[in-house]
Amino acid sequence: MICLVGALSQAAVDAQPANDNFTNATPVFGNNVYFPQATVDDATMEPGEPAHIPGIAEKSVWWAWQAPVNGSVDILAQGSTTTNEVMVAYTGDAVFDLTLVAKSNSYFDLYMPSVTGGQTYYIAGAVPADSTGIIQLRTSYGSLDPNSHPVREIYCRSPVGKAQELMAQSIGTGQAASAVM
Repeated sequence: MICLVGALSQAAVDAQPANDNFTNATPVFGNNVYFPQATVDDATMEPGEPAHIPGIAEKSVWWAWQAPVNGSVDILAQGSTTTNEVMVAYTGDAVFDLTLVAKSNSYFDLYMPSVTGGQTYYIAGAVPADSTGIIQLRTSYGSLDPNSHPVREIYCRSPVGKAQELMAQSIGTGQAASAVM
């Protein structure tokens, strides 16, 4: 009986995604690259990990992306099958000592207005604890001038993950945002 319990415990550990914990963040290099996809089915929150979605039981997977140059960058969820994912960027060397850099303002888009070439940014993809599926991210560099970001389109999803609106939003240009319903 004890061996069976041990086998089940090991199977549960083996099912966790390789990048479930901060220290095992999947390294990513380059611009306009897809991050290796990660399943969230058996992901967890590790002790000391910050709450990415305050007030909700959650789980997360991690990537360590090194910015190739100075500038602004969007990290987009493209190809994800999860709903309600939140992307958060941090700097730091340990999960209990992270500095928040940016948090996604929609389910598809994490905008970082100023990244430093050579700096590693830890990207957490977090979902509610009962979520399943994969998270697939990609980088898209904006202007190399971190004070200027052109009009961009952001797709906003409802809590069940359906596209509801297409919104053109201007950041840093002083133009008003508009939405098409």
